[in-house]
Amino acid sequence: MAFLYGVQIFLLLAFMHQTDRVLQKYKFPVVLRMALPEDGPDTSYFGRRFSGEGFLNEAKRQRKKITTIYLTGIPAEDIKRFDLVKYESRKIEYTHDTMNIIKVHFNENCTYGQFVNLVNIMVEDKHKRYMYYKDDFYIIKNPIIETVSNNVKMLYL
Repeated sequence: MAFLYGVQIFLLLAFMHQTDRVLQKYKFPVVLRMALPEDGPDTSYFGRRFSGEGFLNEAKRQRKKITTIYLTGIPAEDIKRFDLVKYESRKIEYTHDTMNIIKVHFNENCTYGQFVNLVNIMVEDKHKRYMYYKDDFYIIKNPIIETVSNNVKMLYL
């Protein structure tokens, strides 16, 4: 056993002078910049527009209807609730309903597997807008963006 420790120490000392050369390879001239949220409310445009609290305030201002589905944390009971979530999310996605929001509430008995199951439903149906905020999972429809060519005028009634 002592022989193995001796070999490891020998290899460490033998290659110690090459550590600078290895470290030079992995040094990058660019620093990754990160923006961390503050403790207080964010008053910037992006904070109001893209944070959970800002999104919910905007939904209240636009009087969007929020349908809440409560999960129990018991997998046998939650199977039907996940089917309801799948049905409702497909309904808002394929009918282009931008006025309804689905809110799935996780209680303290819910597992990580149930959260992953919900994210799998979003990926399977190719939903683009969903968020997790304060033990709630929100499913939102993307606003419809109409593309217009230069020679066609849109008539809004």
